[in-house]
Amino acid sequence: MWGLTFTLYPDGRFNVEFDCNQPKGHEATTTRVEALSVTERLPHAWGRMAADLSAYPSFESQWLATAMAWLEQQTEKHRIAWDLGNEIEWNLDMNEGCIRWTFADGRVVQAAVQVVGTYETEDASFLWGWDHPSVPEPLRRAAHQVRALGFDRWATRIVSCTRDEAWQFAAIAAQYDGAAGAYQGDANGTWVYISFDEPRVVPR
Repeated sequence: MWGLTFTLYPDGRFNVEFDCNQPKGHEATTTRVEALSVTERLPHAWGRMAADLSAYPSFESQWLATAMAWLEQQTEKHRIAWDLGNEIEWNLDMNEGCIRWTFADGRVVQAAVQVVGTYETEDASFLWGWDHPSVPEPLRRAAHQVRALGFDRWATRIVSCTRDEAWQFAAIAAQYDGAAGAYQGDANGTWVYISFDEPRVVPR
């Protein structure tokens, strides 16, 4: 008789405990897997595990909550460091694979990006970057990794959802891909969701 206890923590770490009640005359054994970082130490094994459990909505919800907690921390870090959120203009160059934020004081901050997807406000739909006609293949990596996790909404090309849910998708893609953060920008009613690497100030 085998048993398994899986515990997921808000910081992306988890514990797995197995126990086995063996037949009479044998000692019962317990194996404990120490807490590991999902995004840093066991990304591929985590992906396989998530795919196996993709039929359980509660597991998807736990992943979303973990990713959003991480993204909130990252966003605050960037706000303090270089004033993210107070830019006067943003520009996404998909040929170069980078985003540039321009500030009122003349500073320009730049970072390499992955495109998670786009959200259409007219029909409340999200188009994943892994099969987006406007997204070059090199910028689809992060979205492809989320797709591989196996949850229905993450493996469906176009999803009906809210903007808050689209932001959650960006959080998942950014965290799982090892990005520095995520960003959402309005392009005339179409919201673009990206993950970005560590930013740098562009010399004037």
